[in-house]
Amino acid sequence: MKLSPAQATVIELMQAGWELRVSMRPGGGVFGISARLVRDGFGSGDALRKVGRDTLDVLKKLGLIEIASEEFPTRTYRLVKANPIR
Repeated sequence: MKLSPAQATVIELMQAGWELRVSMRPGGGVFGISARLVRDGFGSGDALRKVGRDTLDVLKKLGLIEIASEEFPTRTYRLVKANPIR
């Protein structure tokens, strides 16, 4: 399977331990959704990277990620496959 550069980056960072979190909130982007890759948790002063809605949707549709936890307003995703990049 061939992933776009953005999709491959998300998978690679998740394999390296980053978390993919999606928050639903007013003003959070398209339809109030804000997706971010987080290293070492929110509020730790560590790195954040935005994830586009299209990238998130494709990774879900391909079955590469699944919901790990859901506490409104935040969903955390985990990888389904250990190494989807070829």
